[in-house]
Amino acid sequence: MGGDWSMMRNALGWARRLCCAALFLLAPAMAVSSAPIADPPPDYLYGLVIDSVRVDSAPTGGATILRVRIVNDAAEPLILLGAEAQSVGASRILARTQHAGRAVLDSITIPSEEMLDLGSNHLLIELSNLKRPFRKGETISLALSFLRGTVPIEAHVH
Repeated sequence: MGGDWSMMRNALGWARRLCCAALFLLAPAMAVSSAPIADPPPDYLYGLVIDSVRVDSAPTGGATILRVRIVNDAAEPLILLGAEAQSVGASRILARTQHAGRAVLDSITIPSEEMLDLGSNHLLIELSNLKRPFRKGETISLALSFLRGTVPIEAHVH
C-alpha cells in the first residue's frame, strides 16, 4: 500500500508540473494586450494580390523592366497608373505593338476577378533614369500606383 501511495503522489507531482508548464507557455497568448490594433487596410487593397515582383540588374542612369503579377479578386476593377521609387527617375507603362514597337499607356485596367502578368506578355512597366545601380541579389523598394492609392512592394533584382 505504501508503494501505491508513493507512485500516486509522484504522478500528481508530475501532473502539477505539466499544468504549470502549460500555463507558463500559454499565458502570453491568453493575456489581454494593451498594444494598439492595426487599422484595417484601405478598401482598394481588399482582394489585391501582388507577387512574383522582380527587376533585372541595371547600371546607374539605365533602365529595367518591372515584372510583377497582380491579381484583382475584388468586386471592382483596379486601375494601375505605374510605379514609383526613390531610386527611379521615371517610369512608364508600355505596350508592345506589332507595328510601332512600343506604345506608352496612361493606365491599365485590371478587371474584377482577373490577373495581370506584367513583363511576361505585351504589357510592361519600364523603370528608367535609375539613380543608382540595381545589383543582382538585392531588393529594391517600390510602390505600385493605383487610381485609389499606392501599394508598397519589394522587387528582387535578378
